[in-house]
Amino acid sequence: MSVAPAVLAAFGLDPASVVTVSPLISGGGIVTGALLRSDAQKWALKGYTTGAARERLAMAHALEARLAAAGFPVAALHAAPGGDTIVRVGPAWYALHDWVDGRHLSVLDRDGVTEAGPRLVGQLGSLIATLHTTSSRIPFDGVPEDPDRLLRAPRATLRHVRWSRRRWLSGWQRLRLKPGKSAFDWWVLDILPEIAQRADAFAETSIAARVHPWEIGLIHNDVNWENLVLDEQLGVRAVIDFDNVVRAPWVLEVGAAAVVLVGSAPDKVEEFVSAYEDVVGHDLDRDLVRLGMELKCVRSLATSIAAHLDGRVDPGRIAPWCHDLHDSLRALDRA
Repeated sequence: MSVAPAVLAAFGLDPASVVTVSPLISGGGIVTGALLRSDAQKWALKGYTTGAARERLAMAHALEARLAAAGFPVAALHAAPGGDTIVRVGPAWYALHDWVDGRHLSVLDRDGVTEAGPRLVGQLGSLIATLHTTSSRIPFDGVPEDPDRLLRAPRATLRHVRWSRRRWLSGWQRLRLKPGKSAFDWWVLDILPEIAQRADAFAETSIAARVHPWEIGLIHNDVNWENLVLDEQLGVRAVIDFDNVVRAPWVLEVGAAAVVLVGSAPDKVEEFVSAYEDVVGHDLDRDLVRLGMELKCVRSLATSIAAHLDGRVDPGRIAPWCHDLHDSLRALDRA
């Protein structure tokens, strides 16, 4: 990241102190930022190029600051000399966090670690509950959030897959015509009609009458194993990557976090949700938890498929994630 020295200077740090700059790679193989190393410290640097991303980043930093003040495990934010945690260099905005060393697991590790650590499921449910209760203390004076907003997201994502205004052929059409398709390509073609049908059904569903305004607040919106930094005893050292923060019903994130972190087995989901309820002090609508689980699977499949069709991810790295999401959907259908 050639802009790193200028960004560090904007944050009041000495660019000459940086020894190495290396890319940050997501589980899908996407470069998401840069890891900067000095002799004594490491930082995660990320850039954002749109106004919408800048607005969402401001919400994320408000949440991260509140969480840090409450002692919740997050990566420390750096502020520029004027106090801003977002700096502009050229056409983009940048944020800088302390790097947190630790273990990152994948969804393939999930069943093994939750079986090996029987208290882990409840601890994860309590973690998400603490995140939400802390989020609820952030004042909000804007227009009330539409509780159904996230339900429409998968259809919007897949619309760009099925129809394209920028190219003669859509991503779906290009994949159908692609020579030498991989096994993952064929799998995507096989499940895409089902995922599109599920996305359409979500878009026509409303939970507005079932969610009170006090049950809506800032959510992380991308809780997964990659965004947890763990110690050797599987304790959470930090929750990271708050880039997708939105205001939404907390119960949807409970379902989303459950299906990713503990899977779809009813006993583990119940343990996760019960631990969450113990912290927040009220019961959750289990039907809405299940809706959140299904929505997470469909949303993540839609975004993963779109990224695959655009050539932005490594199919070998993303295929296990997609297969797990689809297997979870099938398991929920059978439950």
